Amino acid sequence: MINNFKCSNGNIEYFIEGKGPAVLIFHGGHDSCRGYFRVDKLLENGYTVVIPTRPGYGGTDLSVGKSCQDAVSSFYALLDELKIKQTAVIGVSAGGPTALAFAKAYPQKTNCLILESAVTKPWFHYLTFQYWICRSLLSEKNQKKFWNNLRQKLAEDSLKLTLKTLKMFTRKNPIRVYEEYDVEEKKLIKQLLFDNDSGAGFVPDMEHRVKNIEDIICPALIIHSKDDASVPFAHAKYAYKKITTSEIFVAPVASHFLYIGPGSEDVMKKRMDFLKKHIYNLEKTGANKV
Repeated sequence: MINNFKCSNGNIEYFIEGKGPAVLIFHGGHDSCRGYFRVDKLLENGYTVVIPTRPGYGGTDLSVGKSCQDAVSSFYALLDELKIKQTAVIGVSAGGPTALAFAKAYPQKTNCLILESAVTKPWFHYLTFQYWICRSLLSEKNQKKFWNNLRQKLAEDSLKLTLKTLKMFTRKNPIRVYEEYDVEEKKLIKQLLFDNDSGAGFVPDMEHRVKNIEDIICPALIIHSKDDASVPFAHAKYAYKKITTSEIFVAPVASHFLYIGPGSEDVMKKRMDFLKKHIYNLEKTGANKV
């Protein structure tokens, strides 16, 4: 169910479903609370899933927080409104800095942390061509034209564009990676590309930085593929080195997309086992019930 919460800084659009211990998911770039996060397993196992759309995306105002540090106070207020005392936090891709900032700022609220293909350190260097081309093409002013052109090309020759785009997300041969997807996964990867929208959120995402993540004290799981070409594996190693309470799981998948393709079920099992381990006591005491 999609809802809206009026906080002091603006509107937050969010998804919520389920009953039981809470899992708060911060989505990646070009996405919203309507994205694909494999919440089916979470709901089947008795969790409450909360996915706020991050500032500048979807129905969430950019005024909620241009920096991830500014935004997390509003997400904290959302959890209070929902009467959630504690939560597991998952940061996906460009949502990684927001997850790190939340876990660092609110240790009493964060039961555990999972970083999934997550950005954990400076991502785009401002002296690179990639930085400036992204700032231009994916700015609030230009991004709709960019994504509409992509959708048109996707309609004209979906396979060609899918393979071309997939190359940005895998270090392996994109043709071989695509061939290993089943029919539903091939449909899904095309849908993910078709649904992309940068809004006013992606350019601020490029600037997100979280210092002193070694101050994070909750148990943390870092899931990342060495074949990720979008967010290099160096981000996983950086977080593992800094967060002393962390463990790292090298995802046996061939791209940035952890829940698509061979090996994705192993990733899901790791996610679920970690949550069960670190939320078990809360399930018994009811401290995390909503």
